[in-house]
Amino acid sequence: MLDLPTDEDLKKTQDIIAAAPHGPWTIESVEPPRLPDQAGPICFLETWVDSERLPVLQFIEHARDALPRYMGAVARLKAENAALKRRLEGGRP
Repeated sequence: MLDLPTDEDLKKTQDIIAAAPHGPWTIESVEPPRLPDQAGPICFLETWVDSERLPVLQFIEHARDALPRYMGAVARLKAENAALKRRLEGGRP
């Protein structure tokens, strides 16, 4: 069975998101035409292997915008699930 995040996990993630600079965080190169090495406020990102740098930056860029949306979806689904459980137990929604 899937381990769902606890309310504490969700709160901690929401606090981290709220503290981070607003996005979007775009991928750029400090010194074009070199490999990209920054995303938003993260600059001079280095990886052990150059071929890993762009995928890491793409992850960071995507996560900055996607994670808040996913957190909202999780909160809505948890509320919906709780309402359905109450209904099944004979309570009101």
